[in-house]
Amino acid sequence: MSPEQVASVARQSIEATCQNWHVLSVFLADGGENFAKIMTDLSSGAIQKLTVQGPRDSEVEAAFGVAEIANLALPLRELLAFKANGTVAFLEMAQSSGLQSLAMEQRDPWLTSSVGTGQSLIEASKHGVSSMVMGLGGSATQDLALGALMALGLECYDADGKVVSDASPAHWSRIACLDKSKLLALPPLWLACDVKNPLLGPQGTVYQYALQKGLAKEDLAELEKQTARMARLLLDCFKKEESWMEREGMGAAGGMAFGLGVAYDAHIASGAQLIEHALDLKRRIQDVDLVITGEGRFDRTSLYGKGPVSVLELASELGKPALLIAGRVEHEAKEQLRQRYPALEVLELSPATMPLEQALREAPSLLAKALEQWLKQS
Repeated sequence: MSPEQVASVARQSIEATCQNWHVLSVFLADGGENFAKIMTDLSSGAIQKLTVQGPRDSEVEAAFGVAEIANLALPLRELLAFKANGTVAFLEMAQSSGLQSLAMEQRDPWLTSSVGTGQSLIEASKHGVSSMVMGLGGSATQDLALGALMALGLECYDADGKVVSDASPAHWSRIACLDKSKLLALPPLWLACDVKNPLLGPQGTVYQYALQKGLAKEDLAELEKQTARMARLLLDCFKKEESWMEREGMGAAGGMAFGLGVAYDAHIASGAQLIEHALDLKRRIQDVDLVITGEGRFDRTSLYGKGPVSVLELASELGKPALLIAGRVEHEAKEQLRQRYPALEVLELSPATMPLEQALREAPSLLAKALEQWLKQS
């Protein structure tokens, strides 16, 4: 369900059950889907559409926004250390290299690349913007931004000096060295990450996120090994220290934060925090009596800086009761969340026995029914 659809269903259910309530809908994005549109709309900017290479070669429709920096909320400008003049481009990896463009049978992180994200960065830079903010989340890739960097001019060679033109991890074993001499320059780049994971290890990008992108469980160790090798090639190419791999957020979007960070000295920020400042969310929550937030699936990865948890933290800080709604809720994540926020209510919309396809199809009615029932009981 889109944010607009969720808000509409929730509003109707609340107003039908609690007729004297007033509902305020606020659209959030923590770096993934809808990040560019939300940030552009909040800044009274203009959306620019383009066609780029998708994660599996076929073309996809993408977009980015361009806005006057003066139109950004003051808390956001201060967070990003932007001057009041100039323009900013808001981009979103989920559109160009995201899971949303692939059917379930097409998802395979060995074969996907972020070339389209690099193409989007090139097009946005042609608008003469003084800064760029890219949302990282919802990615279909685990390529450490290698595809994006190749689109931007990075060249890969095998041991015989022949060009390797495919950036997907299935071809990484052929790559012996990288050449940055033709890499295009970009305006200062901010990366809005939806998670805080490091690049490698049990909490890293492969072990935490590759399975949901279609990786077979038996391939986890091999992809982790290849990721570590490619990361070191990138560090050598851009003369960076190994400590980059341990930095918070480097595992975001299949290592996109790592690759772009190393290549362009990109600034890393919490996508949820950017939206929070753009919306002045603390003030909005201060003015309400109940906070409702959620996402499609709430699991352990949601605890690493995702938007809903940021909302719950603010609600708790301000002493506001909160309700988390998700299509599916992982038990372990739920228990960890309740340890942080004992008074939190959690609603799971679809039974564990319901097939995912059915749950997706019936999501609006499941949401309406669950919310109305909870309101009546509360």
